[in-house]
Amino acid sequence: MDNQKLSIIFGTGLFSFIILLTFTNLDLNSLLGVTLFVIFSVKFYLELSHKIEIRDVIILLALLQWIIGPILSYLYVTDESFYFMVIPEKDYMDYVFPASLLFVIGLYFPIGPKKINEQQILQKIKIILKKYPHLDLILIGSGLLAAFLKDSMPLSIRFVFYLVANMRFIGLFVLILGKRPYKWVIFGTVIFLFFSTTVQEGMFHDLILWSGFIFIVLAFILKFSNQQKILILSLLVTGVFLIQSVKHELRKVIWTSSQVNATSVFSRLVQERLSNESYLMNESNLNAMISRINQGWIVARIMNYVPRFEPFAEGETIRKALIAALVPRLLMPNKVKAGGQENFERFTGHKLRSGTSMNLSVLGEAYANYGIWGGSFFMFLVGLFYNFVQLKIFNWTRFYPTLLLWLPLIFLQAVKAEGDFAISLNHIIKAGIITWGVFYFLPKFFSVEL
Repeated sequence: MDNQKLSIIFGTGLFSFIILLTFTNLDLNSLLGVTLFVIFSVKFYLELSHKIEIRDVIILLALLQWIIGPILSYLYVTDESFYFMVIPEKDYMDYVFPASLLFVIGLYFPIGPKKINEQQILQKIKIILKKYPHLDLILIGSGLLAAFLKDSMPLSIRFVFYLVANMRFIGLFVLILGKRPYKWVIFGTVIFLFFSTTVQEGMFHDLILWSGFIFIVLAFILKFSNQQKILILSLLVTGVFLIQSVKHELRKVIWTSSQVNATSVFSRLVQERLSNESYLMNESNLNAMISRINQGWIVARIMNYVPRFEPFAEGETIRKALIAALVPRLLMPNKVKAGGQENFERFTGHKLRSGTSMNLSVLGEAYANYGIWGGSFFMFLVGLFYNFVQLKIFNWTRFYPTLLLWLPLIFLQAVKAEGDFAISLNHIIKAGIITWGVFYFLPKFFSVEL
C-alpha cells in the first residue's frame, strides 16, 4: 500500500478519534474500538477494485458486531428485555477491545511474503479461461445440481453438498472473467434462483455474505470506479437494512403456513417498509436493528456468568472443536456438534427454548475458556491462523491461479463474527478439502486444469 493511502487511512482514524473524544463520553477502549473500525472501513474502501482482501471483511464484521453494535446498545437501546448488555461498558470493553486488537494484529502479522500480486493472478486466470472456455458452466452447473439435491441428502453428507452448491458463485466469477455470450443473463438467473430459495427458507445469512463477496470480487475484476463503489455499497447496506427489518415477520408467515407465496410476502413487506419511512426509523425498529448487529450481548452474558457460576473451561471447548473439525463423524458418531445450545446455556446461564441455537462467537468462547488475558492471546492465535491460511492459499495461486476466486468459499463461515471456533475451523477444513477435491478431480474427469 502506498504512502498516500496510508496517510488517508490513519488521518481519517485520528480525525474520528478526536471528534469522538470531544463530543462523546465513551470509554477510552470504546473510542479506540470505533477508531479501529473507521481505519479498516477506509482501508477496505480504498483497496476495493485492487485486491480481494478477506481479512478486512473478517475484521469489519467482527468490529461491527463486537464493538459498534454493543456501543450503540449502551447508548440507545431502551426497550430490549433480552438482548441488552448485562455488564457496564468499561468492564465489557476492557476485554473486548484488547482481544479484538490482538485478533487484528494476528490477521496482519507478517508471517511471510506474498510471492505473486493480484494483477498477475488475474492475467493467469484469463489465460486459463481461453484454454478452457466452459469452466464457468461446469462450476455453475455442479453448484446448481448440488443445491437442488442438498435437502434430500442424509444429514451426514448434507454439509458436503452445501459446500459444493456454493461452487456456483465461483462459477459466476469465472463467467464474468470470460467472454461468453449473454453472460449477464446467466449471472442474473443464478442470482435470482439463489434469492428465491433464500426467501422461501427465510434464512438470509448466506445471501448477505455472498452478496458482499460477489461485490468485492466483481469490483476487483471489473475495476469499479469510486462512484460505482459508493452506489453499490449504498444499495447493499440498504438491502441488508430492509432484510433485517422484514425477516422475522416473513418467517412468522412462511414457517406457519406452507400455502403462502414467500416471494409475494417478502415483496409486500419490503414495499410497506419503503412506503413508510417512519416505520423504518422509529425507535422500536432501530432498537431491533441494533440488537441484531450486536453480538456483544452474548459475550457480556458470558463475562457476567464465568467464572462466578461456571469455571473457565481451560481449553475444553477448543479441544472438542479440533476433534470435531479433524475427525470425520463416520469414525466418531457421538463427537460434539459445532456450537449451539449446550455451550450457550453452560456459559451464560440462560436457558434457550427448544429448537433454538445460539453460538458464543470466537470472542466469547475465548473468554469462557481462558479469561481476559488468556482469551485475548487466543484471539491473536485465531487471527494468526486465518492469516496463515490466506497466505498459503494466495501463494499457491502461482501454480493454481483460479484458487484466488475460492477464498470467499473457504472463509465463508470464518467471516461471521457470531460463529464459534468449531464452526469456523470446521468450515475452513472441509471447504479446503472440497476445494482440493475439485482441483484434483476436475482435470481427470473434464480435462480442465485450474
